Amino acid sequence: MKTLPSLRAKEHRAFIGPEFGAGEDGADPQTLTYMQIMSDPKLAVLARQVYDELRQQFAQPDAVTMSETPEAEEYRLKLEGWADMLEILLEETLAELEAINAQRRSKSAEF
Repeated sequence: MKTLPSLRAKEHRAFIGPEFGAGEDGADPQTLTYMQIMSDPKLAVLARQVYDELRQQFAQPDAVTMSETPEAEEYRLKLEGWADMLEILLEETLAELEAINAQRRSKSAEF
C-alpha cells in the first residue's frame, strides 16, 4: 500500500500558533485566558463574533422539528451527561493548573 505524503507544512503550527496563544510548538502549549483574549483587540473582536454567531444559532430552533425515538432520546441524554461530566472535569483541571502555575510563580519569585 502506498503511503501518501503529508500536505501540511511543518511550519504551519509554528507560524499560526502564536497568533492564537499556543506559544512555542511543544508538548504543553499554553492557552489563553479570558482576560488575555479580551485585552487583545483582534482576539476580542473574534471572540465576540464567535459568541454572537453561536448565540444566534442556538436561539433559532430548526425549521423542521423531528420527533425523537425513545432510543434517540436515551442516547441524547447519555451524551448530555457525558458533556456535563467533561465540563466538570475541565473546570477542575483548569483550577488545578491555575494552582500549579501560582506555585511556580511564587517559587520563581523567591529566587
